[in-house]
Amino acid sequence: MIKLLGFGIFLVGFVLLFSGCEDNSTNSSSDLPVTWNHTYGEAGDDFGFDICQTPDGHIIVVGSTESIGNSDGYIYIIVIDDDGQAVIDTHFTAESALVGNAVLSIADGSFLVAGTSGDAAVLIKFDSALGVSFLITFDSPSEFTSYWADDLISTSDGGFLLVGGTYCSQHPIQPYGDVLIIRTNGTGNRINELTYSGGATFGYAKSIISLPNGNYMLAGSTVPGTYICDPGEPCDVSDVIFSQFSQSPDTLWHHRIVEEDAETGHDILSVQDGFLVVGGDGNDVWIGKFNIQRVEQWTKTLIQPSSTEWAEGVAATNDGGYVLIGSTRSLDWTDIDAILIKTDTQGNQIWRRRFGETGIDQGHAVLTLEDGGFVFVGSTTSSGAGGSDVWVVRTDSNGNVL
Repeated sequence: MIKLLGFGIFLVGFVLLFSGCEDNSTNSSSDLPVTWNHTYGEAGDDFGFDICQTPDGHIIVVGSTESIGNSDGYIYIIVIDDDGQAVIDTHFTAESALVGNAVLSIADGSFLVAGTSGDAAVLIKFDSALGVSFLITFDSPSEFTSYWADDLISTSDGGFLLVGGTYCSQHPIQPYGDVLIIRTNGTGNRINELTYSGGATFGYAKSIISLPNGNYMLAGSTVPGTYICDPGEPCDVSDVIFSQFSQSPDTLWHHRIVEEDAETGHDILSVQDGFLVVGGDGNDVWIGKFNIQRVEQWTKTLIQPSSTEWAEGVAATNDGGYVLIGSTRSLDWTDIDAILIKTDTQGNQIWRRRFGETGIDQGHAVLTLEDGGFVFVGSTTSSGAGGSDVWVVRTDSNGNVL
């Protein structure tokens, strides 16, 4: 059932920034790349999950916050200028707890957020002034099954595709779930949907792209057999999946990568001659390149001794390579930091940068900027206002914060 919910939206802060002075000094700091490392949030737990750039060059971050009002959580939206200052810092709530997992910017300045609302997937469209154009939830036909959305993309007919997963806690043996695909029209109303397991006990999708041939490709993971894994979390027996379909998700082609290690697919990137999938293999960052016919071109494991690492996001770099964002965890679980990795066109590591201090510091999504630098979003408990805070870092083209 699709239903429209009432909502409340509150602007926590709105900052007008301006500049108008010319610096004619010979040693101007403006010659240096713009880099910064900032946290956003209040005393409770605040998380940043996805990031995109607006037509005017601002950065939009979405996630969730438990710092304000309802302890069950609100969607957290932050609009950031080029200097890392929050132009808008706001939260959004409805009848159920909300989490924003993905954000999509539109050319007219509006943007969409996909995520969860209670036990349902949710799609919200905001105009450029943060007015709500629509808010629609997508419920499961079963009262025992939950839906969630992890990513979204616009379609050629003006609609949208959401991907994520389902979760059923009432199975007689163990919880289970399926990959979820929802197709909507331009106003967010559901046209059709598809769920499938990929031949496994548990499956979920994490990311979706459009392909040069007009089709769409999603990436995610499946868990075979009777193993129990938390939804969306790495599992020691998981496999990477990717599935291709046309405008209607009913026309689906599915592929599963079965290896000895526990591969998980977290993000997918469209490239000129195919696509790239990144994730982890249970121990190290995993990256694979496939052509448009879905034939493997190469796979790489970026081994880092004495730690467990995984990639959650990928973007193309201005020189034809790739940049990955993820996290690294010490084998004794005492230290978790974000990692930013630059590779060449064949997935060979050029450099890696580690960000974090003594707390839990994780990286979730990354963008390449026009000047060749990068910006990533994550969450940190090492600094900020307390608890976990949204964490956004802008680096130069070498991954450094100057």
